[in-house]
Amino acid sequence: MNKVQSNYFDTMHMAFERGGTFTDTTAAANEVIVNASFARKHWPDGNALGHRLRIAQTDSEPWMHIVGVVADANMQGPTVESSTPMFYVPDRIEATDVLRGGAFAIRDQTILIRTDADARALTPAAAMLTQLGVKRPSPPAPVSRVIDASIAAPKFVMLLLTVLTCLALALATIGLYGVMTYTVAQRTREIGIRVALGATEARIARGVIGSATALAVIGGVLGLAAAGWATKLIATELYGVTRLDPASFIVGGAVLLTAALVACVVPTRRALAVDPVTAIRAD
Repeated sequence: MNKVQSNYFDTMHMAFERGGTFTDTTAAANEVIVNASFARKHWPDGNALGHRLRIAQTDSEPWMHIVGVVADANMQGPTVESSTPMFYVPDRIEATDVLRGGAFAIRDQTILIRTDADARALTPAAAMLTQLGVKRPSPPAPVSRVIDASIAAPKFVMLLLTVLTCLALALATIGLYGVMTYTVAQRTREIGIRVALGATEARIARGVIGSATALAVIGGVLGLAAAGWATKLIATELYGVTRLDPASFIVGGAVLLTAALVACVVPTRRALAVDPVTAIRAD
């Protein structure tokens, strides 16, 4: 539950889908505003206006009247789902605007100021905090700093996962190259026989590379499917990218497929360069 002033929604540019802000901020009014996700969950048409709700922490909790349905918003950082149920009740604190050309609101004892001026223009906010009885107010912080702090932990986790992923991709590429090279090298005798029977180099190369490509594609599809399922484990840590980001899957699959093709071309060229008689005698 968030305690906010009536002008909080205008300051934060949060649009109302139904109803509007508080009309009576007295304790007796018991007005509440809910977000759109909560309204759609409990009222299929999303029209929660006029209905009542009670947060039953104790039997003495009063019933509150819903006077507005506001759009969903990220209240705890960009990594938290914006569809989390939210309730807004009036904050009993009233203050006057001390900034010209800006807008302010109070949420849970935090003053939020929207202004186009630099940080020095926020100095009058200290006077407001003193009037509200705050003895040691924290210095003003821009929204960018607050956002950076909220994603610091997920950012570190994703950086660590990125390093480990690149390492795993490199090891997988090296392993795939080695396996494909060995597989093609095992067909040296077969290649020699085909050359002796009159098969062209182009036809042999297409056959070898085609077979290897088919195996690589099958393995890639299975690997990508498993990777898509595994991304569920890190979905809550992602910010600014979807869980099934196409670019990430395409790059990873392309790297492995390229490694498979290169691993086929090199030993195939070597086998074709060997004399057919020598190739037939190869173990």
